[in-house]
Amino acid sequence: MKVARLVKKLVFNEKHVKEQNVYRMNPPLQGYEHVLFSSVILPKFREEDDNAIETMLFGCSKDGEVISWSEIYCDREDWDQERIIIMELGYTIDKLEDKFETVLNC
Repeated sequence: MKVARLVKKLVFNEKHVKEQNVYRMNPPLQGYEHVLFSSVILPKFREEDDNAIETMLFGCSKDGEVISWSEIYCDREDWDQERIIIMELGYTIDKLEDKFETVLNC
């Protein structure tokens, strides 16, 4: 069974960064045991547009430091795209999400 477990939430004070979360992937995803899910809010092109969210995945250390800036995955969709991407990649989400670490003001 392929399992993704949230191990760290990185919290930013920047208004364009929605969130960045580190997941432990078992088995590793494209050779990376840890993957950073980075979700950013894209600017509006027209006033009547809604803000879009872009979610990108990068291989990282367990602390969230990016190892390679080559995107493993990139999508522009929903606000909760992270969980959808995990399922599309064939992983289930470990339900022990109360065990993750939160790092403020990265």
